[in-house]
Amino acid sequence: LHFYVNASTTFGQNVYITGDVAPLGDWAPGYEPMFPPSYPIWEAIIDVKPDQTVNYKYVHQNAADYTLEAANRTVVVGPCGDGRRQVAVRDVFGATGPVVTEGFCNPDVTRCEDTAYLSA
Repeated sequence: LHFYVNASTTFGQNVYITGDVAPLGDWAPGYEPMFPPSYPIWEAIIDVKPDQTVNYKYVHQNAADYTLEAANRTVVVGPCGDGRRQVAVRDVFGATGPVVTEGFCNPDVTRCEDTAYLSA
């Protein structure tokens, strides 16, 4: 999963992502840092299995203070013929509502028949 979130911060603040799978720290708020290669877009990449539902939240971090989003978000990673899948998740920090994401099979980047979806 490749997570992208539009999150404005001030100097010294960071953005993390946490969730109910081991690569996201099993809900530990400071476990998986995100990086802003194109600020204010922050990114993180994790590996999960096909046919898996991942619940997650974004976290603002300021020194030792962590502020989690109020609602959980969900992304469902669909199946893919060779068992490998890339899914891009695009969110806005604090926003709610369903968002459609694109999923591609690897290694030939052929579009899969289904798409992953999110809900907040």
